[in-house]
Amino acid sequence: MKRACLLGALALLVAAPPALGATGKIVFASNRADGNRELYIVNADGSGEHRLSFNDLFERAPAWSPDSSRIAFAAAAPDGNWDIYTVNASGGDLRRLTTDPGRDDNPRWTADGRLVWQRGPFNCPCQEWLMNADGSDQHQLVAGTSLQAVPAWQPRGVSAGD
Repeated sequence: MKRACLLGALALLVAAPPALGATGKIVFASNRADGNRELYIVNADGSGEHRLSFNDLFERAPAWSPDSSRIAFAAAAPDGNWDIYTVNASGGDLRRLTTDPGRDDNPRWTADGRLVWQRGPFNCPCQEWLMNADGSDQHQLVAGTSLQAVPAWQPRGVSAGD
């Protein structure tokens, strides 16, 4: 029961990626350029679209840092291993933060600039993990952990549990 309560609380805190950053820009993953899945940034009105990443990773689940200076995302390397990465909002300084041979996915920022992510198979059950923005101090969350995450925008009428 405690685990279910913790997972429910985490779902409310870190349910969806904040696609709209504090700068009014949206980050998303797409294969629109050349069939390779990359990150893109666009203004909220649809103007100014530009490709943010140029690599051999398969990116997904991008999330803005609280100050909109970095973007965290999950990516699969050519060998199929999924890890958590960050990149500057301008597209430079790509950093691989996790190196676990399992799947690391769905990163979300906490209000104090740390990252929460899932580790486990695609169909879960997954473990929730926490680390500093530079990848240090990685540890699994346990029942009773309390986090304050960055609020996530939800369409009107859709709750975090939907």
